[in-house]
Amino acid sequence: MKLDIAKYPTISSLSFDIFRCKFLQDNVNIPVITGKMFNDISLSYTGGNVEALKPYGENIYHYVVNSLYPYVMKEQCMPVAEPVYFEGNIANFDKDAFGFFDVLLEALF
Repeated sequence: MKLDIAKYPTISSLSFDIFRCKFLQDNVNIPVITGKMFNDISLSYTGGNVEALKPYGENIYHYVVNSLYPYVMKEQCMPVAEPVYFEGNIANFDKDAFGFFDVLLEALF
């Protein structure tokens, strides 16, 4: 596999083409999510959080994380398959469900 990196304007587009050439099987389609499902999922995405603070403490550990995205993409499961829209209790649909969910929680005090 030889790719001309000058053809790709971003690292993301190059990464996606490497994925398609090296790992994606010919007979597999990547589903396109549109409509209400797309809008619900896109509400959960935000830009990077920026915080300016002066931390203080004694005997503490301090970690700076620039990006967990590459680690998560390599090490964690991601929901893959044709998306399914449903309403109701997810446990009635699939007790081992994994994915993106738009939920309404009611706290009882």
